[in-house]
Amino acid sequence: MLTACSAPADLSSSEDAVDRFHTQLNAQQFVTIYAESATELRTVTREAEFIGYLTPMSARLGKSMDSVMKSWKIHRRVASGTSVDMTYETTFEHGTAIEDFSFSMLGGKPLLAGYRIRSFAVVEKRHSVSLKTQADAAIHAPNLLESEERDGIWHVVSSIAPST
Repeated sequence: MLTACSAPADLSSSEDAVDRFHTQLNAQQFVTIYAESATELRTVTREAEFIGYLTPMSARLGKSMDSVMKSWKIHRRVASGTSVDMTYETTFEHGTAIEDFSFSMLGGKPLLAGYRIRSFAVVEKRHSVSLKTQADAAIHAPNLLESEERDGIWHVVSSIAPST
């Protein structure tokens, strides 16, 4: 009986954790997000990797504007405790994304155990162009993320998202 009664509380506190994640993401508090995450996340992902994942994603999408929960599932396991998985459709300044959150419940508090984001706005397109200068590469790829010259050819990585 106690398990059934705690499900609404676990879901509600996990929804609050998503709101807090977006607030911290908007403030670029990536170190804080990592430090407050579950041991499961910190065991498999180093802080530098986590920040290296969030930083360019945040730069490309901009601030989180609105989120709508699309699905959720609560897992209760004797050995590992309770976890909550949630999927959100989120509108950012420069596009939309599907976000998957996984929280481990510790003393009734949700701790981020996993995060994945999918968005066409952050898809990169790699292509090679025969240009003489890096300035030409920037003109031909207005959403330039990086470029590199090899053997007289500029290799360009650009975002498909429109420039702002």
